[in-house]
Amino acid sequence: MADLEYLEEIELWSNNIYYLPEEMSKLKNLKVLDLRNIQLNKDHQADIKSLFDKEKVRMKFSQPCNCG
Repeated sequence: MADLEYLEEIELWSNNIYYLPEEMSKLKNLKVLDLRNIQLNKDHQADIKSLFDKEKVRMKFSQPCNCG
């Protein structure tokens, strides 16, 4: 994944995912991460947010779910 050094946007909209691999934090040119319409609770969202610099990466989430 780190080889994708020019990747600027990732849209995983409406997928069945719960976490992202830590190596995604190495995507230095990433500007947008769209995870809307994915059921993630507050803890999962916080884990994902911790991977990226919120000043550089615009992260899009739906409202957190009240799920496991």
